[in-house]
Amino acid sequence: MKLRGLSTASTSSVASGVNTFLRVILVFFGIILALSIHFFKMLIRLFGEGCLTQCITVLETTTVCITVLVSIFIRQFAIFAAACFLFAAGYNAKRRWDKWQDKKAQNEAAEQQQQQHQQQQQGRSVENNATNATADPSAVSDEYVRMEDTGEGGGTSTNQESSGSGKV
Repeated sequence: MKLRGLSTASTSSVASGVNTFLRVILVFFGIILALSIHFFKMLIRLFGEGCLTQCITVLETTTVCITVLVSIFIRQFAIFAAACFLFAAGYNAKRRWDKWQDKKAQNEAAEQQQQQHQQQQQGRSVENNATNATADPSAVSDEYVRMEDTGEGGGTSTNQESSGSGKV
């Protein structure tokens, strides 16, 4: 039998190719659905703390079983469920990325504040050292002048020898 110039053999080979293509697509969506369900379970477990963990585990198991059973019998639901789970996983990944970026920015700001504080402390210590260094030489020179005036300085031995008051 010929349909519009196609033989039965060519029609069956085209139908077989389309059938194979659709099966591959369905397997692909099945894989995506299974991974999405696992990611969704992971997302739900992240929210569970304390006494609600058991309730969330029962809820997630029920949701997964119903989703898988309905996906087996209704192909459109499988595609819709996979898209929803992928959206939820993507939203969770974006939320975590934003949270990580905010934490990173806060850490960098804290480190920058700490470095500025250390630089200010170093600037103050250098300023104090400079003040002390300028005060010390003048105090030493003033003390030296006072000692020379009273005759108590380091030049007393030369003064005594030149005046001839020393014993021979």
